[in-house]
Amino acid sequence: MDDEGFLLAIAAAPADNAPRLIYADWLDECGDVRGNYLRIIMLLADRIRRGIPWEDLKQSFEIAQAEAPVEWQYQVGPWFTVTLDSVQPEQKIHTIKAIRACTFRGLSEAKVVLDEALKRGSSVVAEHLTLAEAEQLRKNLEIEPWPGGTGKPPCRTSLHLDNSG
Repeated sequence: MDDEGFLLAIAAAPADNAPRLIYADWLDECGDVRGNYLRIIMLLADRIRRGIPWEDLKQSFEIAQAEAPVEWQYQVGPWFTVTLDSVQPEQKIHTIKAIRACTFRGLSEAKVVLDEALKRGSSVVAEHLTLAEAEQLRKNLEIEPWPGGTGKPPCRTSLHLDNSG
């Protein structure tokens, strides 16, 4: 099998980790650093899915992520969802602005995300993101403090493994 065959196998079963792990073995045998990325991202995805902290792997992830082409990262997954879980009452407008700026959504779409989070306790801000994108989005949304704020982050977000992988 070659790269294309492995990518097709992953695309055919995005929730199945076996093709990714076999691909990682093959990449390792070929001396390709992308195998390391796949192993680390699979470990991180498992920790995120189970709610286990992963800060101890952040530096290893950043190194592996920098060595793997971004386009390829999109192809192999796994993918992540960022949800809005809470909003400081005085920061609603700033949170809507941040959602718009970070996701390129319109005003009404960003307001729907905020309203759903307030009603249901969480709302999807963005999905099908690489881990690096998801973490950047969370960081951008939780900038501390927003103008006119209380010194607390304007909102709280969380990271989830996409159901698709």
